Amino acid sequence: MKRTVVFILVVCCLVASAYTLCFKSITAKVSGENELKIVVDAGHGGMDGGVTGVKTGEKESNINLKIAFALSSVLEDAGFQVTMTRKTEYGLTDGKGKWSKRKDMQIRKEIIQNSRPSLVLSIHQNFYPTGSARGGQVFYLKGDENAKRLALCVQESLNGLYAKHGVKGRVATPSKYYILNCSSAPSIIVECGFLSSATDDTLLAMDTHRIAIAKSIFSGVARYYSMI
Repeated sequence: MKRTVVFILVVCCLVASAYTLCFKSITAKVSGENELKIVVDAGHGGMDGGVTGVKTGEKESNINLKIAFALSSVLEDAGFQVTMTRKTEYGLTDGKGKWSKRKDMQIRKEIIQNSRPSLVLSIHQNFYPTGSARGGQVFYLKGDENAKRLALCVQESLNGLYAKHGVKGRVATPSKYYILNCSSAPSIIVECGFLSSATDDTLLAMDTHRIAIAKSIFSGVARYYSMI
């Protein structure tokens, strides 16, 4: 059944941190498999808490989920159809026998493939031993030019956001992470900040900053769609 998804990013300027992005109206007529659906993957969960904030002690899994919900809300408000791989604090294997990272990732892959998305956005937090690293970092599948374009757009938005906090911009990086190989759709991992940095950790504990990250990711996605 044909469906028409109309995105009106009205002739307006979206402030994506230190610079302003202006988007004109985008109308996309799509149907069937080409429908604009996005999977938002909140990394970790349950027994797999990921890394932990050096100052707040907050688990990465909890921060990922909060940002994933904020991002999903922004995307849905814009007219996208969103599927979340995880909607609770629990892991995807909880209640299904012994916990297994491999099984958790397999379930995520099944959700992604069943959703037949046009994009996959996986939300994570970074960690570096020295505690000096800061800012957002985007990873994309090596050799996937569409994923690279998406990653560059989102990276630019995150760099703009963190520039407000005196953080030098980072560079989108090719990688071969499992989650990037779960779909033929452009897929990226968004490391939203460094929990090894006391400053980033403090920011990531704030609703305002998490919402700002979600809006920055959305700005990158919108820019990507305006280019194709």
